[in-house]
Amino acid sequence: MNTKILITLIAGTMLGSLNAHAITCTGTDFQADLCNLPDAPGVRCSNPQNFKMYCNNTTTGCTDVGGCYGTIAPGNWYPMVDTNGLPVMKCRCGCFAEDTTFNRGGLSAADLIKSQVEGADGAGFSIDALTDLDQAKTMPQDLNGVMFSTESEPVYTFTTLDGKSITVSGGHPVVVSGPEGEISAIKKAEVVTTEDFLINDQNERVAISKIEVHKTDLRVMNFNVMSTNPVNHIIFANGLKMGDLALQTRLNSFESRLMLRADIMNDIEKAGAK
Repeated sequence: MNTKILITLIAGTMLGSLNAHAITCTGTDFQADLCNLPDAPGVRCSNPQNFKMYCNNTTTGCTDVGGCYGTIAPGNWYPMVDTNGLPVMKCRCGCFAEDTTFNRGGLSAADLIKSQVEGADGAGFSIDALTDLDQAKTMPQDLNGVMFSTESEPVYTFTTLDGKSITVSGGHPVVVSGPEGEISAIKKAEVVTTEDFLINDQNERVAISKIEVHKTDLRVMNFNVMSTNPVNHIIFANGLKMGDLALQTRLNSFESRLMLRADIMNDIEKAGAK
């Protein structure tokens, strides 16, 4: 079957049962006709059309595409359909490896996975989210849409010259630094190179000393910061600026797999944030 057909959604062709409610495919939140579909190959599952059609309007970036009218919250799976409207694969967003820590080590990905297994979906936890695009200032924000699974695709481990390391899936949003430590772009992990610079929790520009692409036995996970301010969807993971699940969804709407600073500022302006 032609891959190009699979990544082009035909509006209105998704089966009603598959669009009935959000599905994380974990615990009791499991619907066989969706969760048992094979994963779509690679990480480029999304485009502006399915972003609008599938995501609910609380997802960051919806304003920029003229609003979303779907019902699926960040942290959930959705099906890819063929030209006959039949579900053939499922898509998911980028994730952190389960050994990742947040809140300067005070919260682990494993804690959030445990919360989801117990049916709490992150309730009682908060994430230190960025409040200023080019500073290290954060404030606690509630989270939801916790998702986790094993990863069949290769993951990317970034090691920086200041000794930090993080492992993410190929589709995860990675914050890239400009010459003065400002955010210059957000890229999918799969297109980041050692010529790029990351930003640490001291708001310093740090060089990437090594990128390893490998398989992992660790589970991968992600979550959504509950905020309509695009800045809040940037967080520190293992001491490095990264994006959450909603920002991953937004990044997927860019065919280039790249959000430039101008795109980020445009989202902030449209959201009425600072």
